[in-house]
Amino acid sequence: MRTLTLTQRQLDKLKRLPLDEEISNKESIIYQTDALPHNKVLPNTLLKYLHIKDKESMANKLFTVSMLSDYEAKLGIKELVIPSHLVSVDGQAVGFTVPKINNATNLGVVIHDPNIPKQKKLELLRKVGELLSKTTNLEKYGIHFYFNDLHEYNFLVDNDTEELYAIDLDSAALNSEYPQSSYYMYSNPNLGVAPNKYKANVFGLTYPDRNTDIFCYNMIVIDTIANHKVSQLPVEDYYDYINYLRDLGFGDDLLTAFLSVYTTADNKNVSDYFDDIPKDKLPQASYAVFQGLKRSK
Repeated sequence: MRTLTLTQRQLDKLKRLPLDEEISNKESIIYQTDALPHNKVLPNTLLKYLHIKDKESMANKLFTVSMLSDYEAKLGIKELVIPSHLVSVDGQAVGFTVPKINNATNLGVVIHDPNIPKQKKLELLRKVGELLSKTTNLEKYGIHFYFNDLHEYNFLVDNDTEELYAIDLDSAALNSEYPQSSYYMYSNPNLGVAPNKYKANVFGLTYPDRNTDIFCYNMIVIDTIANHKVSQLPVEDYYDYINYLRDLGFGDDLLTAFLSVYTTADNKNVSDYFDDIPKDKLPQASYAVFQGLKRSK
């Protein structure tokens, strides 16, 4: 992977990319690179500056993006926005550059917009699941790629074509078992029900694998169906909601995939069962509606 060398003065002249607060990452700053003299060589790129104090975590992220760049041809997945250059400032590695996706909206903004129909959101989430299946297929070639911190804000949607792109891949794992933080894993209170399935270190950082990726994805989908953080409910309440979806006519294969996240069985990618979602029942599938019915009994 090639290195882009800057001075601190050049970095200070760059403008930050304005981001909504919910999209902003406390571990990094995104800069626009238009002012760089290298821009003729690196047009339409962004610079992700990492300000991580943990040297081991920093080294792992930089190793990951370097590996992604080296494996780009082997991965062959156009939806992955793979870093192009490591960035060094005054001799110290500080981050990397990535291609800029123009005219795109963050998927998290779409998912949490109450004015966008739930069916539209699920159509986009199906694409996330299909991308997850593509990365699973890489295992046939001895490539073990895991998104690790898989959540809705790590994807972009092209406003014209509705093509999906995965970003912030420095949190991914490529042929690595390094434990990392993952939002849907770290914030979930119920992983102890399957302690041998989701392994974590003493600091609660998860060792990424296929089950953790599918767990995060399935939780994004069910939270979207419910319009509620079902992923953070106690297990008993989670099961109650699943049974409610069954009463509404949601298919057994879909619901089994949702239930499997808290069992010792391997997780199943729910995008394979989106046809089991009765579109006309999506309004009633709201967790608020479910709670209202429970209170009325």
